[in-house]
Amino acid sequence: MKAGVGTSEKIVRKEAPAAPSHNKTNAISAVLSLLATWGSFATVMVVMSSHMRYSSPVLAWIIFAVVCMVPVACVVLAVRTYKRGHASYWFEFSTFTITAGGVLGLLGWSM
Repeated sequence: MKAGVGTSEKIVRKEAPAAPSHNKTNAISAVLSLLATWGSFATVMVVMSSHMRYSSPVLAWIIFAVVCMVPVACVVLAVRTYKRGHASYWFEFSTFTITAGGVLGLLGWSM
């Protein structure tokens, strides 16, 4: 008798390998985004509320301008990522949160 015809043998099928998980990438992106937001807030808050703002205001505003360039770089990276057909959610999220951190740091020193 042929195998598989009228017998009780099981047919074993191989399943396709699972797609790679992006959980590690998402965790790294989340941590970096939060650290960048905290860093922008802390940097602007310290620079604008310290003695450096009064002793060398040009340097303080240059540091603020450098912090403002980080969200601009995130926008550029988001556009490049979007044009390549990939999701740019973390760049967009980082843009908004880093901007908010810088603005809150700027507003915080005057309170």
